[in-house]
Amino acid sequence: MEMQQIGNVVEYFEDISVATISLTQPLAVGEEIWYGTDDEMSSQTVESLEIEKESVDQAEAGAVVATHIHRVVEPGMPIYKKAE
Repeated sequence: MEMQQIGNVVEYFEDISVATISLTQPLAVGEEIWYGTDDEMSSQTVESLEIEKESVDQAEAGAVVATHIHRVVEPGMPIYKKAE
C-alpha cells in the first residue's frame, strides 16, 4: 500500500488525546490516517475534525485541524493516508 504524507503534527495535548495537524493535503472525517515511526505505525479512522474550535467534516490543504489521536504523537511527526 502506497502512503502519501498529508501533514505534520503541530502540537499534542496528552490530557485530552488531541493533536493539531498542519495539513498539506485535504482530510475528511471517515478517512483513515497513519502515524508513528518507521518501526511502529498506527492507523485510525478520523472521527472528528475541528478548525478553530468549530467542527468540520473536511479540511483543505493549508488548514490546521484538531482531531483525537489514539496514541501519543510528537510535534513534527508526519501524518499519512493511502495514496489515491
